[in-house]
Amino acid sequence: MTKLVYIVRSNHDGILGIFTNKKLAYNEALDYLKNSNSTIEKSYSQVCSEFKNTYRKDIEVVYNNHLILEIQQLPLNNKY
Repeated sequence: MTKLVYIVRSNHDGILGIFTNKKLAYNEALDYLKNSNSTIEKSYSQVCSEFKNTYRKDIEVVYNNHLILEIQQLPLNNKY
């Protein structure tokens, strides 16, 4: 089984953290968004389902048609 990492990235501050636990990544995203008076419109379980059940590997948070933050899922052994 491939180990996954979750990168939390904002459009203003860049990478906020790299996590091997999606719950920690989700909580980091929530903490960041509290300061910008925004929130993730999906619950943690919805985010997990989206990562698990689709080919989509990033969750975007959009406010007023502008990307604020994304959580990206990547394999740890990914070679570029």
